[in-house]
Formats: sequence, C-alpha cells, structure tokens
Amino acid sequence: MIEPKWATDLRRESDETLHTLKDGNKKDKYNFSVLARNFIKLWESTINQWDGLKAVQCLRASGEQEKAIDLAVKVEKSFPDFQRIKNLHAWCLYDINFKMPIKENENSKKVYQKSLEVLSLSPAGEFSPSERMMDRFIKWVSDSEKFDDNTLKNWLNSVNPDNLSSETEKYGKGSISQSNQEWWYDKNIGLLFNEKEYEKCIDACDKAFEKITQFSSQNEEGFFFRYRKAQCLKELERYSEIESTLLPALKIKDTWYMNLLISEAYLKRNMLDDSYEYALKAALSYGPPSKLENGWMVFLHFANLLYEKKDRENTQKLVEFCVSLRQKRDWPIPDELEYLMKKINFSVPQNRPLDHKRIYRSLKRVWENEYMKYLKKDPGEIDRVIKNKNVYAKIRSGKEFFFQISDYWGNTRELKQGFKVWIYHNPDQKTEEGLTPVAFKVTPRNAPRTPRENFKKPLRRNQPTRRKD
Repeated sequence: MIEPKWATDLRRESDETLHTLKDGNKKDKYNFSVLARNFIKLWESTINQWDGLKAVQCLRASGEQEKAIDLAVKVEKSFPDFQRIKNLHAWCLYDINFKMPIKENENSKKVYQKSLEVLSLSPAGEFSPSERMMDRFIKWVSDSEKFDDNTLKNWLNSVNPDNLSSETEKYGKGSISQSNQEWWYDKNIGLLFNEKEYEKCIDACDKAFEKITQFSSQNEEGFFFRYRKAQCLKELERYSEIESTLLPALKIKDTWYMNLLISEAYLKRNMLDDSYEYALKAALSYGPPSKLENGWMVFLHFANLLYEKKDRENTQKLVEFCVSLRQKRDWPIPDELEYLMKKINFSVPQNRPLDHKRIYRSLKRVWENEYMKYLKKDPGEIDRVIKNKNVYAKIRSGKEFFFQISDYWGNTRELKQGFKVWIYHNPDQKTEEGLTPVAFKVTPRNAPRTPRENFKKPLRRNQPTRRKD
C-alpha cells in the first residue's frame, strides 16, 4: 500500500522537530505535546509501529503519561512482539507509580499490581525501568508493615527471578550491595522455610547458587543460603548432607550456630569425636558473656554429647551451668534439661543460687585447652606490642598474626620484640582483605608446662609445702 504524500511529509517534518527537541530542551512540554498529536495522526492513518512509538514518547515527554499508556496498549495489540513499546509503556508506569518514593500508607494491592505490570512488560535490561522500580519497591517492602507474608508470597510467585537484575553496586570500603535477583531468592527462601516447605526451600537454595553470579557482602558466597539449606536438611533428618553443605561456609564465617548445627548432625550419626570438635567451637564462639543465658541450648547440646561419651563429670558441670543460666533470668527449667538432670541424678541446690560466672570461667579454660588440640601450632616471634594490649607476632614463613594480650598463656612481661612463642591458629579460617589473621592462643615456646598447667597458681613465698609420707 502506497503511503499518502501528506503522511510522508508530516513524518519527515515531525522527525526533524523531534530530533531538535531531543538535542535541545527536553523539558519543552508544549512542543512535545504538539508533536505527539502529529504522530498520533500518523499512527491512526498508517498503523506504523514507529509512529506509535514516537507518539507515546512525545506524550510521556509532555507529562501526559496516562494518555501515553492508553496509546501504548493499542500499539502492543497491533504489534505484540515490539519490545520497545513495552519498555516505554513500563517507563510510563514507573513515572506514575515509582518515580517518587512510595508512601508508607500507599495501597499495597496497587503497588503489588503495578510492580508486576512493570516487570511483565520490561524484564531487567539496559532500556528497562525494572531495576529502578525494584529499588523503590524493595525499600517500601522493608519499611511497610502492610505488605504481609501472604501478599509477599503471591508477589514472589508471580515474578520470574531470571527477569530481575543481577547487577550489584560497590559502596563503602569495597562492600557489595544485594542485587534485585538475590533479594528475590532471599525473601523466597525465608518464606519457604517459615512455612516448613523444606524440600522446596532446598531447591530454591540450589537454584540461587546456580543463578546468582555475585553475592552481596552480607551474604558472601551464599553464606546464609547454605545455613538455611542445612536447617532444612536437619528437619528432614538428612544429617549426612549437612557437613558438605556447611563446611565451605565455615571458612567464610566461623559462627557458633554453624558449628552447633554440624555438631548436632554428627551426634545424630553417632560420630561423637567429630561432634565434640564442633561443640567446642560453638561453646567458645557463643557470646557475649553477658548474654550467655540466651545460648543455653548450645551448652545443653554439649552436655548431651558428653553424656553419650560417658564423661559424667563434665556432663554434670555443663548441666549445672545450664541451670545457672536459667536461674539468672528466673526462667523455669525446660523439659529437655530436666530430662538430662534426671539421667545424671542432678538436683538444683535449694539453699543458694549457682554462680554462672564462676562455672563459665572454669569450663572455658578446659574448652580452650581442648580446642587447641585441633589447631595448627607454629613457632613464631613477637614483632611488636601496642599499648600493652595488642600484640603482633610472625611465624617463620613471615606471616603475621594478631592477638590480644589476654590471649597469651604465660607471663605477659615476657612479650617483647624477638621473644619466641607458639602460635595456635586455624589455617582454614578466612580473613578479610587488609586485616591481620587472629591467633586463637599464644604460649611461650620455652615453657616446660602444658597450657592447662600454666593456669596453676604458684606457691606464695614462704608457704609451706605438704610433706609426703
């Protein structure tokens, strides 16, 4: 079909004017509005997809987003595969609903529907508003109490995470922000776990590892997704898979809750020695000391493990510690603790409260001494002491370690440059870039006694010794 001459002339003139406006004052709403009428006339006469696109562009530039959306819908019906008009349609929706921060009292159903509409029209990409829209949407979801778990679940199920941006941004001292795609997996995995959909949660974690190319600094290498997967495996009693899931994560962050979960899995498999190592790490890394009562379950697990190892003396000490922590807050004795108390014939003293601080100090010394057996022991020398508090030492390879003076088992007056020491450390522990690795404990290299014996107090001067008959 031959196009009328008036249409050809009008298109040429309008194109020239459009280029002039784009190169000049893009905020000239009046001229964009006039130009929009020319392209609308061309669209209605010729049904040319490019005339329709330019008409929508001009309507948007003139601030007539609602009219632009109506026209975009018509163009999409005639040309359903024309992605550029869909992108432009999405930008108009963004202008109306997401360009300004979403109000806290905004109707959640409207936000829900409009965000899905933007994502369905324009998946994340160079010419898409989806990433900007998601930034607004995520902040609103985080701040709003109206967007409940059920609404969020429906929204997540309506979105294909492959259509979300996987791009991250750097901020601060090299930290990496969470991508929109990681945010989707984070929320979805959390909801599935809370709803006890453990199999689906495991699948979602595996999918996240497959799809996400760059994790945020807060979730380095998918740290929390690994932990969530391990929790699901525990609930499904698939204990043999927990070790392979969590051990890589421990090299990133050696946390008490990771160690506890591994120890529990080993105990269920009757691997008592392996369970013991991670129970030690969990007990030592739980803190701060002022909040130990919140972690009484860590110490109860340790007590159950020692009971299985037939170590009745230390089992009783740990049970006594758990009871003292409950007494600290006037909490009742829970059933699982009372059950173990009956098995070892332990009863709560009625005449005096248990001193949890004294018990903890005694236990911690034993735990530290035991844990050192699992660490690497390197000979080293003191390099420098700063303010009689922070100490730096080097091993023979030249690698430097940091420790606080309270972690030195010996006479602290010996800590001078060149003094020879033993450095106990975990070689698998990952250290943040720019930071010095931390030594667990340091002892004098020439000490004739074992670390535990270093705690024995020397006899006071002129104190008589007990004679042996």
